[in-house]
Amino acid sequence: RSLDRSILSKMRILIIDDEADQASVDSSPSNREERTRINQLIVDLTRVKARCVNYVAYTATPYANFLNEAWPESLYPRNFIVALPQSTEHFGPKQIFGIEGTETEGGLNIVRDIPLEDLRASATTDAQRASIEELHESEHAGLPPSLKEAVSWFLCATAAIRHRGSFRKPVSMLVHTSSRQVHHGNVAAGIMRWLSDGNTDHISACRKLWSERRGDLSVEGLARKMPDYGNMGGVQDYPEFSCIEPHIRTLLNSITHINMEDSSGQPVPNYHSGIHICIDNCSTNGIDDQDQHLRLLYPRGEDLQELCDAPAFLVVGGSTLSRGLTIENLVSTYFLRSGSQMDTLMQMGRWFGYRAGYELLPRIWMPVATREKFVFMAGVEQELREELALFQDGGRDPAEYGPRVKVHPSASWLRPTAANKMKEIQ
Repeated sequence: RSLDRSILSKMRILIIDDEADQASVDSSPSNREERTRINQLIVDLTRVKARCVNYVAYTATPYANFLNEAWPESLYPRNFIVALPQSTEHFGPKQIFGIEGTETEGGLNIVRDIPLEDLRASATTDAQRASIEELHESEHAGLPPSLKEAVSWFLCATAAIRHRGSFRKPVSMLVHTSSRQVHHGNVAAGIMRWLSDGNTDHISACRKLWSERRGDLSVEGLARKMPDYGNMGGVQDYPEFSCIEPHIRTLLNSITHINMEDSSGQPVPNYHSGIHICIDNCSTNGIDDQDQHLRLLYPRGEDLQELCDAPAFLVVGGSTLSRGLTIENLVSTYFLRSGSQMDTLMQMGRWFGYRAGYELLPRIWMPVATREKFVFMAGVEQELREELALFQDGGRDPAEYGPRVKVHPSASWLRPTAANKMKEIQ
């Protein structure tokens, strides 16, 4: 406001809005007089009397942007809408979950089902079988079989990466079962206790799992499902279990949070060759009274170069891991969250991305109902991309065109976005 108008009139202003489907979208009651605070500030900024003002919005889930509002004073695109080209090396919804009725149907066969009896205590007939519901309420509860399998796969996949020696980057597992912070702590404690249990034969469990699950996706299967994959020549097959067993034993030697040590009066992380258990939520900021850093903190620069092996991180969390944060080299995911909004659920899919050097290793565990939603969303994204391509080729003005967003016949099952953001839905 204090900028001289003569200077402002000569300026060219570029506003880049990342994750533009979140706070930037007006979620106020359906009128033009009162807008949500951040939306109003951005609208005001686009109206500055400069030489030119350009506003560019980016998001992976544009449903709210298309369905929110389209009147002239809104942030709805005026000049262009572009679907960015997909890299041939990117593992997205189409590749992982497949598109029904096409050659990609079924996806890459890396998604494993979590049975109902592993979710709720009331659903099991076996009194000795633990459930996630019980684990959420008590850190002393056992782990359900599917979670044990997912953790064991993490051990195997991390050991395979270390055996290859192809990179010395962090390798991760994500456990996302709830948004409640107390649940995160109990799940992390349960996993740490199980991994540290000397009475459990983890090596035998890993050997059996490696023999069974590596058949899910082969080099030939990847080439068949992703014939245009840009790094096919670099895809490495699975090593024999005898090659990865020593690395699994090393991983099991140390199961801790990130220990901090004093260096010149400053606490610094002390990484090791075992597994670092991280709890990433808003209640675990800072260092606890045992000099442990609980939140996710990857080594960088010199810290990473000083390590002999790729460091291993098993991350338990919720909302802080749902959007924007990259879970590096994610090889195992245990995912239970199931929302009723496409944009929220799609953003939680941290397994989408580039997997150069370990293409065959990622695995995902989720309930059947959640998997069905991701299959549906993969089709929605594909149809939207095809429609935007027709729009771009036709040279039509966005003001004359409203992209269609496919919805499920049961709106309560899966909506495109929050109800207060869908002001232009028809």
